[in-house]
Amino acid sequence: MTAPLTAKPKRASNSLNKFGTMQNYQQFLERILSFETKELNIRTPFVTSNSVNLKVDPQNRFRNFYGDTTVFNLENSIKDELAHYTKILYQAIPNCWAEPLIAETFHVTLHDLSNSAHLEEIASQTYHNEINLLKLLSQTELAPQEIEMRTTFVFNMVNTSLCLGLCPSNEEEYKKWMILYNLLEKIRPLPYPSTPHITLAYYSPQGFDELTCQNLRECVRQLNERTFSIILKTNNLYYQKFLSMNEYINIFKLIP
Repeated sequence: MTAPLTAKPKRASNSLNKFGTMQNYQQFLERILSFETKELNIRTPFVTSNSVNLKVDPQNRFRNFYGDTTVFNLENSIKDELAHYTKILYQAIPNCWAEPLIAETFHVTLHDLSNSAHLEEIASQTYHNEINLLKLLSQTELAPQEIEMRTTFVFNMVNTSLCLGLCPSNEEEYKKWMILYNLLEKIRPLPYPSTPHITLAYYSPQGFDELTCQNLRECVRQLNERTFSIILKTNNLYYQKFLSMNEYINIFKLIP
């Protein structure tokens, strides 16, 4: 187990947040650790967000859901570790979840771009995103690098999915992350701040009762006994398009 997370870095490093003010590393840590906690924060009875119904059908199968994004692919050893997490979750509380995510799709999203349940609504936007990103990359010098991240805690992501939180291991790693993130902001700005994470499982749209919530809290409490490091490599950073939450297509690398 690594040392406990702290919201007290050695010095500040400013990066523009999504609300027009500057958010430094300490502010970033304080924000994410306000909801990424060892104890899972869910209310009962648990009702899922509308986003789940767009992505998951009543039989807990993934619907067609289209869009584009930029993600870090992960090393196989990390995917195996995440698959172990999901195995525990699905065995302990099987009625909580949509169908399992394919382990090969586990990733860390750098920056979301566009998405829709209807392809005709999104096709033009994804086309322009791809063209604009290629143009931006041709005008920007980006050297290959690695970003060291640490896991925080498994947490509830806006009643849509259960995620494993991540944070840059120190201020310099945070700066690397935000340089890349802010580059993507030039393509399609987002109305919310960066919250690095790995999606472990999507909830069943049926939601669940108090007893199931108690079992889920206990399962997450056990998973949160452990933290570990993840190295994100920019040679595994891709622009992707997706057809559902289980079907991603690599289009090109951002940094060859």
